[in-house]
Amino acid sequence: MRFLAGELSPDTYVNIMDQYYPSGKVGRRQGKLPGYEEINRRIMDREFQAAMAAARSAGLWRLDERC
Repeated sequence: MRFLAGELSPDTYVNIMDQYYPSGKVGRRQGKLPGYEEINRRIMDREFQAAMAAARSAGLWRLDERC
């Protein structure tokens, strides 16, 4: 968020999306390839709110709040 506000502009339009859900085989191990357990879950509301707060704290104000 600091990069967007500082290197681009605090007027940058930001859409922080909360609809991620794991699909496919993101959490499964395939042969010797590791799985990705850390993203094998939906986003929590507190994580979404923390991302929104980080954006505001960085000075971004054009946040999509349709969620």
